[in-house]
Amino acid sequence: MDSQERNWILRAQQGDLLAFEQLVIQHESFVMKLIASMVWSREDVEDVYQETFMRAFSHLKAFRFESAFRTWLTRIAVHQCLNKRRQLRWRNRFTLRLAEPEQPEMAYTPPSPEPTPEQLTMNAEVWQHLQRTLARLPEKQRTAFILKYVNDCSLKDIAEILGSTVGTIKTDIFRAMQKVRQSMHQQFS
Repeated sequence: MDSQERNWILRAQQGDLLAFEQLVIQHESFVMKLIASMVWSREDVEDVYQETFMRAFSHLKAFRFESAFRTWLTRIAVHQCLNKRRQLRWRNRFTLRLAEPEQPEMAYTPPSPEPTPEQLTMNAEVWQHLQRTLARLPEKQRTAFILKYVNDCSLKDIAEILGSTVGTIKTDIFRAMQKVRQSMHQQFS
């Protein structure tokens, strides 16, 4: 953590909204990417994004500089995502049809040069299948997988975010990767 960020945190802990705004600006793209990788509906992504920063602001005085601010903020975002997924799961138990999760609009960017329509269709099918596969994983495995491979977090950071050990996180990621590979192999071979 650099001295500028530390200064913003200290000022924000004393109620300085402009300092907190600087923290939001510094971390908003990372937090948005993380949330979009865990919550598929655009409306839910926006809700969780707002809830994350509101919770961060209201609990900022509890931040004790024992970890990086980004790690602390990521922990809040992950918990908000998991809460939203639980709410959606609870809500879906009372619906008569099962709905596929919506795709985030920023989830996939096809490679250049311009892909053919067939490649676009195949890429969309692969992405949709991956999303369905991830949705079926146990919560801890899915979260660890997304933090590692989508958000490029270190194993140590993931362990801290999820309140686990690095060894357990390695196991969760390994098992998630096995399930993803098996599902992709079954679908596309």
